[in-house]
Amino acid sequence: MNPQGTGDPPLPPEWCGFPDLLHRLDGFGGHRFQFVEVTRSTNDDLKHAWSDPGIPAPPMVLVAGHQTAGRGRVERAWHDAPGCSLLCSFSWSWPLTDFSRFSLNPALGMALAMHRAFSRMGTPSRPIELKWPNDLMVGTDKLGGVLVDATLQGKTMHVVIGFGVNCRPLLEDHPPPMTNSFNPISLAELGLPASLPGCLQRVLAAWAGVAPYLSDPALLREFKAHGGRFWGAPSTAWLPDGTRVQGRPVDLLRGGALAFRTADGRLLTLSSVHRILPET
Repeated sequence: MNPQGTGDPPLPPEWCGFPDLLHRLDGFGGHRFQFVEVTRSTNDDLKHAWSDPGIPAPPMVLVAGHQTAGRGRVERAWHDAPGCSLLCSFSWSWPLTDFSRFSLNPALGMALAMHRAFSRMGTPSRPIELKWPNDLMVGTDKLGGVLVDATLQGKTMHVVIGFGVNCRPLLEDHPPPMTNSFNPISLAELGLPASLPGCLQRVLAAWAGVAPYLSDPALLREFKAHGGRFWGAPSTAWLPDGTRVQGRPVDLLRGGALAFRTADGRLLTLSSVHRILPET
């Protein structure tokens, strides 16, 4: 498949060479690249391709200049600054039998790939850490995040992997990129290259090096090794049912669940949370 659709609008100058780069990346030779100036949500756009189970969805990498209804986990809003943030979603598929054997789920795997990509750009002025389940942090500032949507069709698990990265400092006349308690920080502020196409190329290349090995327990150890202050730190977790528990994250379990030791000594297995924040 041609990586650039013939019916798509012309690409902005910054992105003109990217379809050829994408075609040369492992695992992305059959993906079509599309850039849109404005959309509600890149994840939602790709999910719509699966609304008719009788029509196979073509693999795609979709980048937006701006999202009007970008979202993170549990439908939390994501606000971006046009021209400063890399906003991308891409499609990927696995046989259900492979998907069920993963040691690291795709969301954590994508966060790990992003960490690898940024580490290969150079030495940041401050360390980049992975915060379970989907954040890339620099101290208490947020660099990026991941959102994964999955759809089962027959014996194949199709996923849309969306991610956002602050590449350039946010403009003062735009709101911060996330409506939570984290302040934004960008690659440029860490002394790393801030080209949006360059960042995307490195992230997708890193993903191609992670995706075939999600069943390898070594990825669990690698993710945890880059957790920094998250592991063992006194934290508060808000569970999906609204319950709030205090304790400490103690381990990352097979499949990506979190082992959380509560303040009263219980050991919880958390596969999902509304939010988890270290105490300050």
